[in-house]
Amino acid sequence: MKDENTKALLGSWEHYESPVLRRLFWYHQGRLRWTGQTHPDNTVSLLDALERNLAKEDPEVQWAMNLTAGSIGVHDTSHRTRCIKLGEKWGCTTMNRWHRTVRRTICRSLFALRRPSGRNLRRRSRH
Repeated sequence: MKDENTKALLGSWEHYESPVLRRLFWYHQGRLRWTGQTHPDNTVSLLDALERNLAKEDPEVQWAMNLTAGSIGVHDTSHRTRCIKLGEKWGCTTMNRWHRTVRRTICRSLFALRRPSGRNLRRRSRH
């Protein structure tokens, strides 16, 4: 996204009333990290917000928050340990069968971080 006005508008939606706009904020933050661009300076404040707000956020926003946390952990080595600790707190570092929840994205990212081969986890069948 090259338009500065649009970037500023997206950046103002973190605490907006509408869950759709909050989801767009978090999705944009995650995407900035996985596309290989220079990481913005707000990584620490995003991780703080994730720790405070993830559990009480709407499910439609949680998946984008998890995407952002996973993207930070995978692509920003200076914050990787903190993201792994968040995953442990959320219960994402065990090999238990995943429930169809919003934590799926960060769990996969965190498993990829912890596995020495770096291979992605195979998909589990859903029943």
